[in-house]
Amino acid sequence: MRDERTDVDGDGYAGVAIGVMHESIFGVSTTGAVTVLRGSSRGLTATGAVSWHQNTPSVPGVNESHDTFGWRVRLIDMNGDGRSELATGTAQENRDEGNLWYFRSGSKGLTTNQAVSVGPRTVGLTAEYRYFARWMAK
Repeated sequence: MRDERTDVDGDGYAGVAIGVMHESIFGVSTTGAVTVLRGSSRGLTATGAVSWHQNTPSVPGVNESHDTFGWRVRLIDMNGDGRSELATGTAQENRDEGNLWYFRSGSKGLTTNQAVSVGPRTVGLTAEYRYFARWMAK
């Protein structure tokens, strides 16, 4: 299926992002992960798939219990280059503060290189239980 809206590498085939928010990693309960499958002429493929969590090198943050990284996932071409970037968010990061992560894309797909993390404190919010990035625009 050709679909530029979720194409992470510019090849014209749709990929898919899967949030695994209740994944336990290295004994850390419900820390969460995100997996991205790439598209091909035969459909989705595990070839070139990536799976990340907060202890993945270059991903900001650290795996903590009940962070639920990957609660929301969105592939969207945010910079207009024909390749979709990944945004993932959770309302549970740091005890209900919430957070949003942004991963860039290139000709080889998504990368953790220069990944960005934005939380409520980053934008000046101070109230408790902010649930930042609980909902993401469609």
